[in-house]
Amino acid sequence: MAPDGRSEAPDAAVAVGLPEAAVARPFGAAAAQASPAAEPDAAVVAARANLRAGAPDRARNWLRRALEAGASAAAVRADPELGSLA
Repeated sequence: MAPDGRSEAPDAAVAVGLPEAAVARPFGAAAAQASPAAEPDAAVVAARANLRAGAPDRARNWLRRALEAGASAAAVRADPELGSLA
């Protein structure tokens, strides 16, 4: 355990590779980042993570948000993992 009482183990979200915006902030820390929906790349990463986690409905929602935020529809359709959802 660290001197400040926190565990020295990495956060589970970081260990499994979730998007940076999905990682919980320590108590009292200000959330400085925008919503993943505001960034098409982050929303695509979230869609891919949900698809890999076996949640295709959630992946479709994130993919819709990515497209609304300006992600290239052609690039999404060409993506080997996400193309089937587009």
